[in-house]
Amino acid sequence: MKRVLFLFAVVTSCFVTSYASETSRPKPIATLNLSNLLATQGETVSVSSIAFVSDTAIAVGLCQQWLSTNCSLSLIRHEDGVLRPYAQTSRYRTGMSLHPSSGGQILTTPVGMFPAVLLSADLTTAQDLPSLRLVSRSGNTAAERWGNTAAERKKGTWKIYRVLPEIELIRQGSKQLEDVSDEAVVLREGDMIRTETIDGKLLGSFYAGPRAKCSESVHFASNDTLYLADCKGARVVSFTGKEEQRLHPPKGWGDITWSSDGRRTLFNRFSRRISIFRNAGEIFVALATMGLGVGDELDNRQEVEVLDTFTGKSCFDWKRSFPENSESLKQGTAISPSGDFVAIAAGGTLAIYRLPAVCEIKK
Repeated sequence: MKRVLFLFAVVTSCFVTSYASETSRPKPIATLNLSNLLATQGETVSVSSIAFVSDTAIAVGLCQQWLSTNCSLSLIRHEDGVLRPYAQTSRYRTGMSLHPSSGGQILTTPVGMFPAVLLSADLTTAQDLPSLRLVSRSGNTAAERWGNTAAERKKGTWKIYRVLPEIELIRQGSKQLEDVSDEAVVLREGDMIRTETIDGKLLGSFYAGPRAKCSESVHFASNDTLYLADCKGARVVSFTGKEEQRLHPPKGWGDITWSSDGRRTLFNRFSRRISIFRNAGEIFVALATMGLGVGDELDNRQEVEVLDTFTGKSCFDWKRSFPENSESLKQGTAISPSGDFVAIAAGGTLAIYRLPAVCEIKK
């Protein structure tokens, strides 16, 4: 009897904690029903990607469902707590990522070997570009990471282009390209991380350890620092590998976006959370089936958090639960260039949140 009461107390505590975190999430300053942006036949729209074009304008890529040809890209203006669409185009494909560029233009990068597309600020004109992948924070420099031909992809070759004012090849190579900015690149050569200027001058390097031992991610955090996540955790380091700030992002997998100065970074993470009873049942089934388990274990939890890369403190923490297998595309978050706003598209709604001036929550 005591054991049953103890288990009941644990489950109740978990439920109360989860409910409290859901109900205490930040309140949006503006919302928009996304179904108004895409004509569908009674189906919930699927968010493919969103991005702030400026602090007052957001680009939203929508599709009716995964692999659907019914897609659109809309521009939405945020004014006085109201979200108003003001431009739209059908020149959008499932899985495309959005990147703001100079003069309000938008660079869309594809999945697969489709071309990237540069759209005008009013979405009325479009220019096909090489199949670009990595894009600088300004959107003015981008890299074709694997090449177009089978031989180039086998060698791991890459090409870096200046996108504006006109497309121009500025560098190419075969070392593993990790990230690109307008002024520099991050390369991996064996177990060494190298940061170089665009024209190849070494800015710093450090030993990162065998990649096979641990999954690793490295990006530009600012003009003179990198974000590094590996077996040792997540941290901001200098180009020579010196730790500047330890970070504690949410657990799970997902994407990262940054304010224009790199001071604030947004983590969009997905994970799976189930009750202790279901977990025990799945363990039992796994043992009974000799490891085959109960089928796909799908995500049902999302956490969005903004951290200050200088102090490691948090200033935004948003969580939600959703039914397993109910969502296939999970790129619907963005932080504004100034770091003052966060946009989240979830459950068919686009919501805008204002961040405090200072991140004060200790992690």
